[in-house]
Amino acid sequence: MSGEKHAIVNLETFGRPDNVENSVRSDMNRMAGIPGSGLNNRMSAINTWHDNPECYYFSGMIRRIEGDQNPREAGTFQQSIAAIWKTAFLLFFFILCMPSVSDADARNEAVYPGKNDNVFYFIHISDIHIGAESGEGSRAEKNFRDILSDIGQKIINPDAVVATGDLTDGTTGETLSIPDGPDKWEWNRYKDIVKDYPEIIKKFYDAPGNHDRYNDISWNGEGAGGYKYSGVRGSESDFSLPYPAIRSGDIEGQYSWTSPSPDGKEHLFFQVNTNDEVGLSFSEYQLISIMTLEHFASDMPVLSIREFADMDKTLSDFRSSPDSGLAFLFGHHSIVTEPQYQELPIKGLDRMPGLYDDEGRVISWLKKEISSRSELELEDATEFPDSGHGWIGKEIGWDEFKWDGKDGNRLTGCKGILFDHSEDSLVIGERDDRGARELIEYMTDYEVSVYIYGHTHYNSVYFVGHPDTQEKAMVINTGALKNDGSYRIIAVDNGAISTTAAEVRKWPVVLITSPADRNLGGGNPYSFSISQSGTNPVRAFIFCGSEYSADSAGIYIGDEGGEAGAMHRVSEDKEESLYHLWEGYWDTSSVPDGGYEINVRAECVKSESSDARDDFITGSDTITVNVGDNVHVEVPETIKIGTSTGDSPCFVSASVANSSSLELSGICLLFIVFGVLICLVSARLGNSV
Repeated sequence: MSGEKHAIVNLETFGRPDNVENSVRSDMNRMAGIPGSGLNNRMSAINTWHDNPECYYFSGMIRRIEGDQNPREAGTFQQSIAAIWKTAFLLFFFILCMPSVSDADARNEAVYPGKNDNVFYFIHISDIHIGAESGEGSRAEKNFRDILSDIGQKIINPDAVVATGDLTDGTTGETLSIPDGPDKWEWNRYKDIVKDYPEIIKKFYDAPGNHDRYNDISWNGEGAGGYKYSGVRGSESDFSLPYPAIRSGDIEGQYSWTSPSPDGKEHLFFQVNTNDEVGLSFSEYQLISIMTLEHFASDMPVLSIREFADMDKTLSDFRSSPDSGLAFLFGHHSIVTEPQYQELPIKGLDRMPGLYDDEGRVISWLKKEISSRSELELEDATEFPDSGHGWIGKEIGWDEFKWDGKDGNRLTGCKGILFDHSEDSLVIGERDDRGARELIEYMTDYEVSVYIYGHTHYNSVYFVGHPDTQEKAMVINTGALKNDGSYRIIAVDNGAISTTAAEVRKWPVVLITSPADRNLGGGNPYSFSISQSGTNPVRAFIFCGSEYSADSAGIYIGDEGGEAGAMHRVSEDKEESLYHLWEGYWDTSSVPDGGYEINVRAECVKSESSDARDDFITGSDTITVNVGDNVHVEVPETIKIGTSTGDSPCFVSASVANSSSLELSGICLLFIVFGVLICLVSARLGNSV
């Protein structure tokens, strides 16, 4: 929405997966029948065609020509050859151009105009950082309480509030303190604040971030509570949860829940744990950065094989249901490495590592003291590549080395290790892709609508492109609640996703939910054109805060256009969430084909009991839509990782069309022309006999 960064990011610097086990498992999953791309489905159709006994008719006919034949049989043979060519072409054309199973994509099944009661919405927050400022009543606490009380219950009252990490800071607000947490006071404080609002606990879903992970190997706060005991959704939490989340595995901070939509579909929400596997402290990351990196790294996020296996089971079970609707993934870290957030100008900290990182590392501990300098036995070498370059050390004694093999948890063929290292030494290996490529593949295969995260303290919506398949995954980033009170509203209107970033205590908030915004994320492949008729609804949520109420709203087209239609509330019942949803109509019967900006402007008036200074406040939201079918949408250049576009290496304004479908249409057109020629030749051949 307005004021946010939009982009297309292409991971073209990806190489082949370093972890062969990951690649093999991914291939085996596809062979086992996990929903895949159209290409996989077409290949399955081709294999079925070859294995079908009826197809042996062709080879049997061809074998007949090897014997002596009279002229009449020769004519039959020529006609048969013509029939074979025509049949083969039609079959190949059908396989190539027919809609594959994946074309019925849940992400692309938005209904317009749809029903005005088939709308739901939730709030996303991240980076709360309880303890970043000393004492009770800090800015972070006040912002968090606003979310849990006024915003979460009284004003916006969403279906869910999802918090994606950095629940605590790990510093207790001490001056120049580093977040080497965990801190018992911070975790107790976090838990106490949430317990002050029991009505919201049942719809509050939290997960840990890197600040909650620092120096906490077992997630228990090393006796200080930690996420395991003090997080609302921790596995040993003492919160009373009438609607518990579902864990398909034993991974702390990774779980799912479903929510029914008004149209009878079940939507899936899945928190994934993107934190490191070892629970290093911030100080240890500083040491690693000094010893091994050109730039400082605050942490090293990863999605492990175990976490992907859990994700695979959850998504597979969900998609096996005929009532499965949209799927949302949440995590703390970004898929790609992003720029430093501006309020922390630490020298060298000019990047926030994501799952893909040119300077990425994976970490484990040495399991036992070195007996041979050509071999290292690690606590867990699962995420290490089969061969590579790395470091081993502790405090100031470090070796840089290479290895050329891996056997279970042992790195073999090591060269360059000069010192003896004890069993508590760190072993670090280079690995740029720590799950980014595979996450995009999972999002594609299981039709996940969006990946939503925090960590960077930015607000942005963009698409990340897979380097090989050119598939794109939508990602949404929400800024820090700690600082400016950033939070995000995400709505789903008859299958179409919309979102806007907001700040606590700033009203009104306006969010257009329908029609879908063509420019969401820089170019929304799931948007649609609206018809040239007089009955095109425009819907928007209008939230005015506690001291005002929405009085009027209108639809405006373009910057200088007059009001195109007045809007009214969908429901007058203040207890219903749809009380905040407004609807109006735009007559496009005489509107030419093209792209148009729709602007919804709202006015909120002061309530009688309010002491607010102003009698009224106004707000607006703007989207872009296509009218008619003959609308050209420019396809932007994709952005390679590491290229700079101003102040951010990851973002650029752009719009996008579904180029793969255009390419396929072109191929199909060529085959149509080719087919006509074959049919003409076949007819000529048949007539000449």
